[in-house]
Amino acid sequence: LFIFVPVTAVLVSYLLIKALDFGIYSENKIKKVSAIAIVGILVLAPFVGGSLTERAKITIDTAKRTGPSFDQQWQVGMKWVRENTPKESVFAHWWDYGYWVQTFGERATLSDGGNARGAINHFTGRHLLTGRDRIEALEFLKARNATHLLIVSDEIGKYTAFSSIGADENYDRYSYIPSFFMNPAEIQEGRDETGKEIVSYIYRGSFVLDEDFIYQGKLFPKSGAAVGGVILTTIPSSEQGLVNLISVKVVFLYQNERADVPLNCLYLGNKEYGFNNPEGYNGCFRVVPVVDEQGNINSVMSGFLLSPNTRNTLFTQLYLFDKNEENNDDWKGFKKVYDDSSLGYSLVYYIRYGRIIGPLKIWEVSYDSSIQHKSLYLSTELPNPDVEK
Repeated sequence: LFIFVPVTAVLVSYLLIKALDFGIYSENKIKKVSAIAIVGILVLAPFVGGSLTERAKITIDTAKRTGPSFDQQWQVGMKWVRENTPKESVFAHWWDYGYWVQTFGERATLSDGGNARGAINHFTGRHLLTGRDRIEALEFLKARNATHLLIVSDEIGKYTAFSSIGADENYDRYSYIPSFFMNPAEIQEGRDETGKEIVSYIYRGSFVLDEDFIYQGKLFPKSGAAVGGVILTTIPSSEQGLVNLISVKVVFLYQNERADVPLNCLYLGNKEYGFNNPEGYNGCFRVVPVVDEQGNINSVMSGFLLSPNTRNTLFTQLYLFDKNEENNDDWKGFKKVYDDSSLGYSLVYYIRYGRIIGPLKIWEVSYDSSIQHKSLYLSTELPNPDVEK
């Protein structure tokens, strides 16, 4: 924990005394009155806007949710690293966690908060986390002698950071992962053209397009058009808790016009469903459970909208879709060896905390003969775009 509170208290107290001295001993009446008034306002400000009891309750509630960022999940994970990986292991991950893996996992890392290796964050963002296939990612990791890959749920919120740092001069990889939420009061029941009962779940959110999209001859431009909702239409099953999916659509909005466009992918209940709609949007909707204030779980109440630019990245495929060499040949070389989902860290949105909590996952990396060693990834300078191409 950063010791901000006592330091801030001392500095603010010193500032107030100096400001008061300045006002009292100033011969200019305007400066004198202004200084005394400002100090008075700052001193009295904490007592305005509610009783001391109410403010104390807010402080206590905030304190209860405050703790070290190297929390229990990380402590258990790094204990596993110390006890189950060779001491000469080298971990790849986004730079934020470097010192934790080095200090508590006692293993080397490709990057850390010191950012001593120039361009390493660009390479990690571009060729690893937003890498388009196993070859691209493994060639980067091989050049750096990495043996393991670590990803946590924080990367969902940090996607904007590493996709922009990993982008080229035209921000080709830049995107973000928005959350959409379903209001149970908006569930629509009806019947299809054959008379079968259908139920539609409407998820609301906002995503500004990260690349142009054309539907039925109409252009929805990058940075201009947006997705404002996702609609899942199902036929309720006779078996409790099961549904038969009919369609998934995304609601495109542009210049006061709306278009309900077929979505070609849905990830629901640990399974990816693909749809072959030639004009459909090639993104994906990853359904995420929600836990309310009382601890009740709604398994279909929220989800992430993944654009085509985000859907096919290593981060999405390995972390959000849980693919690896044991269940998907496209990701040979990435063997999942640690996943704390079973310890209570499965991917869930907690209303109480207003945030996503998800698993910490680790993959063991291996290289076959098809993986080349590319010296480009050893550079300490950002690559020349023409050379990289």
